[in-house]
Amino acid sequence: MKQRVNKLDLDNVNLALDVNEKALREEIRDGRLSAQTSIGEVVTATVGSGSAVSLVSSIGKDVTSVILTPGDWDCTGVVGYSFAATTSYTWVVAAINTTSNTIGTAGVNYAAFTTPAAVPTAATFQEWITPRVRISIAATTTVYLIARAIFTVSTLDAFGSILCRKVREL
Repeated sequence: MKQRVNKLDLDNVNLALDVNEKALREEIRDGRLSAQTSIGEVVTATVGSGSAVSLVSSIGKDVTSVILTPGDWDCTGVVGYSFAATTSYTWVVAAINTTSNTIGTAGVNYAAFTTPAAVPTAATFQEWITPRVRISIAATTTVYLIARAIFTVSTLDAFGSILCRKVREL
């Protein structure tokens, strides 16, 4: 319960602040109150090419993630692919989703590129942009930037960035 200070009483101001701070910490700890964000706030996460994650053909893989507070968020991202010298690929995806390692629905959660078998030159990077994804959440939620590709012969790594901007409070 919060106390109210009606008049300026310097002896009791610190006591009132201490009681309010204690109550606020208890509400956050107990899950009754979450840390609030403001409309327009931006949350980002990046994994550089030097820290790229290794992919397995046809399996979605989280590249990075952000934790968002309740509200509506517009999220976008870019996934970079780092090809080994002999890697042959036919399909690459850049996705945003609230489910780990899962790309979701074409045109809604992810953008894909399909090609006849292609072998880029060694140490080549290709980057793919996700569609803008509206995430509407009632509780604090992790949102993932996901890479998925179909490839053979050698290795493929993914790196990238996700950016989410809060557009509405709940």
